[in-house]
Amino acid sequence: RMTTMGVSGTYKVAITNVVNTPKIWDGTAATYSNMGGSPGVSIASAVAANRLLLLQPHDIVKVSEFNNPEVYHSGSGFTVRLIDGGDLMVGIDRLTRTSVAIIGDESQWVGRAQSGSNPFRFERIDDKPGPLSSACIVRYGNAVYWLGQDYNVYRFDGVTCQEIGWAMKPFVKSNMSFSNEKMSHGAYHDRIGK
Repeated sequence: RMTTMGVSGTYKVAITNVVNTPKIWDGTAATYSNMGGSPGVSIASAVAANRLLLLQPHDIVKVSEFNNPEVYHSGSGFTVRLIDGGDLMVGIDRLTRTSVAIIGDESQWVGRAQSGSNPFRFERIDDKPGPLSSACIVRYGNAVYWLGQDYNVYRFDGVTCQEIGWAMKPFVKSNMSFSNEKMSHGAYHDRIGK
């Protein structure tokens, strides 16, 4: 997964893959390099309030320094464990300029930027089924959508989580390759509005 972050008039691309430490590309080098700050292996990333948030196995969110995706402090507000859900976190994506959605196997969380020593406040919102994979989480507008483990489609806007795919659930369930469901991907096609 890739996330773009504007830093001092340039764009940096953060690359995560659940196996290696995150990589970063500044747009001028021939290839990407290891991200500074030794943040550790990450599942996915999102940018909110001029900070890069990294979702790490199994329930950790690391928050970067303001305007610097390569500096990670060790304080309690910069490494946060989402333990109240009791499940594994699957993906993270931006909702608004100052908030992110974190989607778990069985829980949905919102992280909202705040002032003070803890740059974000995380809150568990709901406990609907999570996505089949991190790659099937799609952001459109100020909400994220995903194909759930129960083959329904869900919409989460940071306030409520709704099941919206009842009409297509039987079709998806009867046509899904169960042995490959973890390789599910999602996409939004602007041309057709779906």
